[in-house]
Amino acid sequence: MTAYAMSSMCAALGANGPAQDIPRDSDFYGWLVGAWELEVLDCEAEGMHRVNSGEWHFAWVLEGRAIQDVLIAPKLSQRRSDIPLRGNRFGTGLRVYEAAADRWRALWVNPMQGAIATLTVEKRGDEIVETGDELRNVFTALGHDAFRCRVEKATRGGWTKCAQIEARRSS
Repeated sequence: MTAYAMSSMCAALGANGPAQDIPRDSDFYGWLVGAWELEVLDCEAEGMHRVNSGEWHFAWVLEGRAIQDVLIAPKLSQRRSDIPLRGNRFGTGLRVYEAAADRWRALWVNPMQGAIATLTVEKRGDEIVETGDELRNVFTALGHDAFRCRVEKATRGGWTKCAQIEARRSS
């Protein structure tokens, strides 16, 4: 892809902010727009261990009716060809607002791990919960400059935490 094709695609995709028809109370994700530094902890049989630092970038797209993100761990500057598959994240999420239903739905794609998940979204008090058949993301401790995201996998007994992401705003 030429640099022109990439820049024209990004210009067509990007939006300066939310669409006017998204009610303020339904704007679950606008506060995420920007760049975040991450510490990613993956669960192993023996407990949690630090995998690497990472980065997460969020932007309004599609005329402000969606938020798209790119999650990268290890950080882009630290990526190598021999990174183990477990904990290797270079994927994108698309969170789309459906005005007629006043709800959000999400899609997560990580080609590195062959993961594709469709998730429903709900706000539970101070948490944002994205739930799919096999994956659940729970955003907690939501703040302008920091948040946590607990990643859970479906098990026979319910949900089991498989990763914890600690995020701090970098821009």
